Amino acid sequence: MLHSRPFEEAFWRFEMPRDLVEGYGFPELTEEVKRKILGLNAARLMGLDPGKMQQAMSKDEFAKPRRLPQPWSGLKNHAA
Repeated sequence: MLHSRPFEEAFWRFEMPRDLVEGYGFPELTEEVKRKILGLNAARLMGLDPGKMQQAMSKDEFAKPRRLPQPWSGLKNHAA
């Protein structure tokens, strides 16, 4: 599957080789281009507005800041 976490991480680190850009006219893989490849084009084709979706999700229950509970053990407090 193309959208696995290891693939996405490798894709973000990937840069188009200079010889392909300068010698053959391949476009640079900018952050904007990578974002389109990884989802913005698909969102556009499905009629979704990423800005509106992000705004709507910023107010849902999962966007609220949460505090993790203290560990069950007090070992952290006694560590040297």
